[in-house]
Formats: sequence, C-alpha cells, structure tokens
Amino acid sequence: MSGLGDAHTHVTWDEGDLGKLGELGLEEHTLLTARSAKTYLDSGYTIYFGAASAKERLDCVIRGAINNGDTPGPRYLANGKEMTVPDGELVPGITAFAKGRLRCMR
Repeated sequence: MSGLGDAHTHVTWDEGDLGKLGELGLEEHTLLTARSAKTYLDSGYTIYFGAASAKERLDCVIRGAINNGDTPGPRYLANGKEMTVPDGELVPGITAFAKGRLRCMR
C-alpha cells in the first residue's frame, strides 16, 4: 500500500547495529542510510519525518540525494543530530549533549 507516512523516523539508524553505528565510517553510514531510504520507499512510504540523525548532517545529505534523484527514497523532512541533556540517554558515538536552550539551538 503506497501513501504511508512516518512521523518519527530514525532513517540513519534503521539498517545497522545501534551499538556499532557510532564507530561506523561516514561513507559506510551514508550508504547504509541510502539503503534504508530505499527500503522505506519500497515498503510504501511516500513521506517520513526525521526524529534525529545519527551523525551530523547525515539526514540532510540523504534528503538532498533523494531530492536530486541520486538515490530513491520518500519525501523527507530531515532533522539534526541526536541530542540530550548531560547524563541523559547515551548512544556512544552518536548522542550529542547540550545544556540549556541556547546550546541546543547551535
């Protein structure tokens, strides 16, 4: 069934072992994310919203590749890097820590 939408997607996390994604090279992670985007499209999704990116700008790069026709994928509202407050939930190599509103906005 086409026309599905997902309002909370971690497309940069979906195809890999979460514990190892932080160590994954950017090039390999980009290919993994492109494969994830294609999987969403093949599964009938026509739009999804990024909840957080596993690496800085990775969501934006994949969104650009989809928009330019370089890789297949649904329409994509990209997001920034995963972040939490100090002492919050940690995913090694992925989570950024920010304290206070201004730090979160950077």
